[in-house]
Amino acid sequence: FSVARYSIHLDKIVRGRFEGRLFRVPSRVMSAPTILYPGLDWKRIDLPATLVRLGYRKIEKGDALPVGYFSWEGRQVRLHRRPFDHPSRAEPSRDIALRLSGTTIEELRDVQTGRELGALLLEPELVGAYYGPDHEQRELVRVGDVPQYLIDAILAVEDQRFLEHRGIDFRRIAGALWVNLRSGRVRQGGSTLTQQLVKNFFLTPERSLKRKLQEAAMALIVEARYEKEAILESYLNEIYLGQRGSTAIHGVGEASWFYFGKAVHRISLPESALLAAIIQSPHGLSPHREAERATGRRNLVLRLMHQQGRITQAQLEEASAEPLRVAKVRPEPRDARFFLDALRRQLPAFY
Repeated sequence: FSVARYSIHLDKIVRGRFEGRLFRVPSRVMSAPTILYPGLDWKRIDLPATLVRLGYRKIEKGDALPVGYFSWEGRQVRLHRRPFDHPSRAEPSRDIALRLSGTTIEELRDVQTGRELGALLLEPELVGAYYGPDHEQRELVRVGDVPQYLIDAILAVEDQRFLEHRGIDFRRIAGALWVNLRSGRVRQGGSTLTQQLVKNFFLTPERSLKRKLQEAAMALIVEARYEKEAILESYLNEIYLGQRGSTAIHGVGEASWFYFGKAVHRISLPESALLAAIIQSPHGLSPHREAERATGRRNLVLRLMHQQGRITQAQLEEASAEPLRVAKVRPEPRDARFFLDALRRQLPAFY
């Protein structure tokens, strides 16, 4: 009777979270977009620093310029602007060539059409954000927004039989136990994606038998009540993937901007493998600080994907040879705190 009553109690907790508000999403305050036009003093607006703050990555001058990159060679600048939503209209991606004369922009030209432009909008910059008590930053994504490479990479390294088990993978537990006994230390965990999600949503990091049993019971309840796609989507938005100052980076949507300066649907196979790789230890495997370790772990994920038939031999070799290309860490904006405080006082009148 007491077991049944406890199970009902856990079920109520699970439903309260999954059928309520799943995530706290910060309210972001954005600047007006920077406008580039012929005659503008690019030094006055510090254009190179502006591009870096927006997450653009600099590469050597060449014919092919991916979205989110720029090259700067003397008087010739090339920028492949990302698409973004503006209150007045949606702005598509544009490959633009700028010709400079001293500190002035002399010409803007669309590389694809060859047409000269009168002006170009850059994305708004983040001025600041209003966070919840946990100070978490995340950009919510749908499963359909996430490239299959990334889903495959996460499943390959974190839960190979996610689509088959019902919350607990006894084969994985047995395999992890054998590896740990042979090595004499904990080298591999046996938790499924569902168990990891339950731990992050409901439990503390405490290591005890009671907590592990509670985790297993709640994982079974989650799997019984909700579809695999809903569980996977929650995991993709919840997983912790690093730190930006005092702000925790949660979810693959926010992590993609943080590490690569682009939306998650645009990341490549090696970038997907890198995100999956750092789940194990976002600090110890940070590509910003531990590039060699992060590369080794990324290549391990790629090998696992190949062994499980998720990628071909050619894809494995090409992705493993790819160097790490990560965006610079953008510091949290701090000089707008007085503006944010004033805005906070005004917002209740409008919302």
